[in-house]
Amino acid sequence: HDSVLINWNMDFADTAWLKVLAINEYGESSYSVAKEIIIYPALSFSHIQGSDSVCSAASQQSTYTINNPNQLNLSWHIEPSVAGSLTQLTDTAIISWDNTYEGLAQLKTATTNSCGSLEYSPIKSIVIKTCLGLYEQYYQSLKAYPNPANEIVIFELPEIHKQNNLLITDSYGNHLCELKISPQQTQVIWDCSNVTSGVYFYQSEINGVLYRGKIIINK
Repeated sequence: HDSVLINWNMDFADTAWLKVLAINEYGESSYSVAKEIIIYPALSFSHIQGSDSVCSAASQQSTYTINNPNQLNLSWHIEPSVAGSLTQLTDTAIISWDNTYEGLAQLKTATTNSCGSLEYSPIKSIVIKTCLGLYEQYYQSLKAYPNPANEIVIFELPEIHKQNNLLITDSYGNHLCELKISPQQTQVIWDCSNVTSGVYFYQSEINGVLYRGKIIINK
């Protein structure tokens, strides 16, 4: 009765006028004063340009750009934030990678349009590896099976002399769980039945040796 909902045509960018009249059994009234409405075009982002994979161990920096012909004010975002720190320019982001992070990062940029709403670019996915080269010889892997897994993963352990933990993280570096390891324990089991499909990482320091690797969960 006293309101109207307009579903705007996404291809329309111009000025529109809205007016209303009253109708009863005696006829129609004159129109109200027209309401001028300016419709701005939807923002359209190009894809972010830059490396799809990087090495983080050498304190490497990466530059990412996006086509910004209208010189809009952009705000860049990286998830997870622990992957690296951002230096933001108008249409460019420079990322200084954390030299210990390994996994997947997602980069996007956003701006406010003339209506004040936040709009994001397509997400740029980046695979980060430590790329430690010769130093990788100091890392060992545990025998883990099945891999890919569905319900459980069994980790075979070396000789354990003291209480320890096996840390499980997702591809964003988020901690999922810590599995307790007791002295003389030969196996530890991860119940992954409630974990979604994807790539996960394990890490533990046992007897001064760092063990790490990845597990694929396939539901």
